[in-house]
Amino acid sequence: MEWMIRNINMEEIDQFASILKEVAEWLKRTNKEMWYTSELTKEALLEKYALNELFIGFLNGESAGTIIVQEQDHIFWPHENKNDALYLHKIAIRRKYAKEGVSVNLIDWAKQQAKMQLKKYIRLDCAADRPNLCYFYECQGFQQVGQKTVGEFFVALYEYQV
Repeated sequence: MEWMIRNINMEEIDQFASILKEVAEWLKRTNKEMWYTSELTKEALLEKYALNELFIGFLNGESAGTIIVQEQDHIFWPHENKNDALYLHKIAIRRKYAKEGVSVNLIDWAKQQAKMQLKKYIRLDCAADRPNLCYFYECQGFQQVGQKTVGEFFVALYEYQV
């Protein structure tokens, strides 16, 4: 299988959003709603994130997954402003690629990016009430460093030491 990840361009924002919407709809159908489709529109994504923070992973030439990589996260990690970490968000995989290792490839790529940028950590948050998701991140070497409520979400905070 041929794997590639790269930053998207403006023409690909709809494709990026479509992956997120597909996953959001699947989560809703499985009673695990996490993202609202209103926050996954092209306009909403570009309002919240810079284009250079949005990445798509391709498997055999087809868009398979998304990841957002930021240098700061003032919402979930407001006290961490040393510029020593990358922050991951919206890791989403098209359902047809759910068991193909795309999530692991996206995270491994982020680890390589952090290493190349001389970062000490990769940080992320996830729903604290989803043991399978928490276990997945722990299997990727992340350690839970806390839990907190942000708005209506109770999240687990995870950190990976590069």
